[in-house]
Amino acid sequence: IYAKEMEKLGRDMGTVYSVDTLGAVLGSFAAGFVLISLIGLRNTIMFAAFINIF
Repeated sequence: IYAKEMEKLGRDMGTVYSVDTLGAVLGSFAAGFVLISLIGLRNTIMFAAFINIF
């Protein structure tokens, strides 16, 4: 869906994979250090469940 040309498919898939990995790292950092510190463990779990549903 992201690739516009077949010749650049490998590069485009690499870009999608790297952005996905970066998002996973940033999300883990946010949940582990920022959200738990700011809103507590219970509310962090509730927030994660809420955004996972929607």
